Formats: sequence, C-alpha cells, structure tokens
Amino acid sequence: TATTPEGTATLLQGTATTPEGTATSATTKELEKVPVPVNSQPNEEDLPARLSTKAKEKALPTSQLPSEPGRADLAKAWPALDAAHDDCVADAAFSATCSACLGALRESCTAALSGPEFHMAPFDTAPDVVLEPFGSTVQRTALKTSDLDVRLRFEQFDVRDKTRQMRYLRAVAPALPEDFQVVQLIPALLPVLRLSFRGLRVDLTVGSRENRRAGGHTEIDTDAFINSLLNAAINDGARRFVCLVKAFAKAQDLMDAYAGYLRSVCWVLLAIAFLQRRGCLPSASRSLGDSRTKALRPVQLSAELFVAFFSFLVSLGVGPCQVQLDSLKAACSTSSSACPLLLELPGQKGQNLAYGLTPSAWLRIRARAAEAKRILKAARALEDEAALRRLFGLSKTGESVVSGPTKDGIVLDLGEFMEEAAVDEPVDEPDAGRQAKRRRSC
Repeated sequence: TATTPEGTATLLQGTATTPEGTATSATTKELEKVPVPVNSQPNEEDLPARLSTKAKEKALPTSQLPSEPGRADLAKAWPALDAAHDDCVADAAFSATCSACLGALRESCTAALSGPEFHMAPFDTAPDVVLEPFGSTVQRTALKTSDLDVRLRFEQFDVRDKTRQMRYLRAVAPALPEDFQVVQLIPALLPVLRLSFRGLRVDLTVGSRENRRAGGHTEIDTDAFINSLLNAAINDGARRFVCLVKAFAKAQDLMDAYAGYLRSVCWVLLAIAFLQRRGCLPSASRSLGDSRTKALRPVQLSAELFVAFFSFLVSLGVGPCQVQLDSLKAACSTSSSACPLLLELPGQKGQNLAYGLTPSAWLRIRARAAEAKRILKAARALEDEAALRRLFGLSKTGESVVSGPTKDGIVLDLGEFMEEAAVDEPVDEPDAGRQAKRRRSC
C-alpha cells in the first residue's frame, strides 16, 4: 500500500474483500481507494510504544519514521559498531594506569601492614603482601570506564573473617599516597575499599585465591574460565561483542550490584550464553582443547546480532529463569528463590552468580533491552551513528560517557512494559499461577 496526502491507501494489486465478505481479484486500475486511518497504532517492533511524555516529544513523528530495515540489512556488518568498540574498549593508556596503580598500591599496602601490630607470632615478622588483579582485566573484557579490581592477600595465611578484613583495609586507607583518593569503605559481605587513582576507580578487597564469594565460585576461576572460552572463538568478534554488551549495560546504568542490578561478570556470562546458542562459542562442558576443531560460526558485529541479544534478554521472562553455560538453552526454574535470574557456571549447580539481582532491577533491564531493540533498528535504517553511539555511552568524539535511562535516551514507563510482558510472555501451564503471582508482586 502507498499512503496518499489525504490519508488513504491505494491497493496496487491483489485481492479486495467486498462488504458481502467475498473476495474479488482485481488489478491496479480496477480497485477503488480504501480509507486507512492516518494515525493507526504502530507495530510494537517499529516504534517505542511506551515512552514517557518527555521522550515522546523527542521521538520522530509517525510520518517521518523510516521503514524498518529487512533482516538482510540488519545482518550486514555495520562498521559503526566496530568503531564504537574501538572507542570504548580499554587501550594502552588504561593498561599503563592500571600498572602504575598496582605498583603504588603494593608499596603502600606493604608499608601499612608492616607495623608490629600486624606481625605474625611467634616469628615477630610482617606477613608478605600479595596483590592480585581480577575481573575484567584478567578476562580481557575491560573498557576505558572499567574499574580495577584488586585482591589483597598474604603469602603465609588466609583472611576469611570479615572483622579482620575490615581491619586491614582501614590500616591501608591512611597510608596511600596523594595519587589516591579514598572514596568509601563498604562493609559488605566481602568488604570493599573503594579508591580513585588518577581517574581510575579501584576496588580493593581482602581474601585469598581460594576465597569464595557469596555466589559460590572463586573470582580467579571465573575469570580464567571466561578468558579461555572467548579464546576458543574462531575470530575476535566474540570478545568485541562482549565488550559492547558491557558498554551498553554501563551506559544505561544497568551494571551496579549494590543497587540490585547485575554485576559486570553476569553481563559477560549472559553475552557468552547468547553466543553459545548461536553456535559461535562451544558449550562450557566441552573440552576447550577440542572446541577449535568444531564448526563454530564467526561473530560479525551487526545490528541483527544486538537485536537478537536484546530479544534474548526479554525472552528470559519475569523469572525465575535458569541460564547454564554448559547447556544450550535457558529454562524456567522451579526454584522458590526470590532472585529472578539463576546464572550458573559448570559444576556449580545451585550457586547463583546473579544472587544480588532484584525483581525491579531485572524488570528495568528487560524493559531497557526492549527499547534498545527499537532504537537500534531505527538507527540502522537511518544510518544514525550518533544514536548508536549514545546507546553504548559514547560521545561524538569517542569519549566514553555514562548516561542513565533518563539521560540522552528513552524514559521508560515500566508499568506499561510490565503489563505487556504479562500478556505476551509464554508461560508453562503448571507454573502459570506462580508466574502471575510474581508479576503482581513486582
């Protein structure tokens, strides 16, 4: 159909239905103009249907919206995505700052913990301080805006008691040189001394290589596992995709464990699980030594890839949903856990890495993913690289910026999203009552 200035559409060729309900074959010349509402409701996939009033004012008028790009167009490589990756991923300057920070931190910790009050009995000598980076710098998924996670431990003994861990962190804080600023000492389950070093945010914790988080798996093992799995891909597209997923989560304020959102490692694992389901990475239970001989698909950064990932997030549902990296499917969980997402590593059944995620935060994550799908499709159709870069928290100059859902983006009406999710989500019949109860509680 083609829309005319009068708001009517001319049928070009096909079958027209008469008032009597019969269909008549017709050509272009024989068909009359059939009235079509000018302001018909757009399809869910075409427009942001749940915008706030402020966001609606910024949206394109219906008459100016581009036609949705076809699947073939979405699947084409989009150089703007590669450029966005190169602008947000950690560079040589980030690595140099991390190295300088570790060196200065090691000297300060050794000096601060060498006093007689920290000497070991009966030898009356100071313990040997060891500093180990972990997290994104070990996974090789760090961004320019990433934190540097550092674990302080001792060669002679382990420190698992929270009171002792707090004591060591309190001793380190005043001994730091002027390049450091103490931001906060967080008395969490695993205490964290949050620092700033020349603009780099640093999280210092106390423990050991065997120190187990509340999620049940060691940081060192998790990081090595992630790095090995990404190394098994047949090109670097998998790692580049994971980095951009992290950039999206950080730019939209969806990566904050203390606020009830997912931590960085959880976003990495969700991206890996998605790539496994597309045949781009081996299942975690398969031997990594054999994975390179398998027929894995290369990863090409395209709008279709990210649209499919955002759809994957939305499809996980209100929860609880279980995602295992040694299984190529996500499944509804029968667990009574209040956490809406169960994210497990191989051999760690029942130990959830997304243990701090709240239902309201998970709802916002899925709502933001649904909105990102529409923004990405429109940006691809218009070749709007500025909109794409805002989605990943990048300015026009390539500088990384953090903008939450209400800044430079779409403000979501979560209530409407929740209402629609309750209608559209496929729910297993036996769990329908429990799922409906969870939706109401959310």
